[in-house]
Amino acid sequence: MSFSNSAIVVEAVKDSTGVCPLCGEEIRLDLFDRRVPSKWSDVIEHRNKWSAVAREFRLLGSVDRAASAVIVSPETARRLLEFLCLEVCGCRAVTCVSCLDDYRSDL
Repeated sequence: MSFSNSAIVVEAVKDSTGVCPLCGEEIRLDLFDRRVPSKWSDVIEHRNKWSAVAREFRLLGSVDRAASAVIVSPETARRLLEFLCLEVCGCRAVTCVSCLDDYRSDL
């Protein structure tokens, strides 16, 4: 029984952290709905894809390819990536767009 409890805890920790799709820093994904500004309320329904879309974007270097890999629309993928970079990590809020790689500046 303790093994299954340990597996649940490991999965919960894994789901609560991720990597910023832009800067690569570790980010906390265990946000409570009340802590998410209302302008981002649409990203809550895709919470289970935050980590995957960030990982695929970093791996593939393309919003469209990441969207296809995670099975969401490119618009949804872009919105999730913007949310992760702006609200969760904050790196995009302080990074000059002209300093970013071409595919990353799409965010």
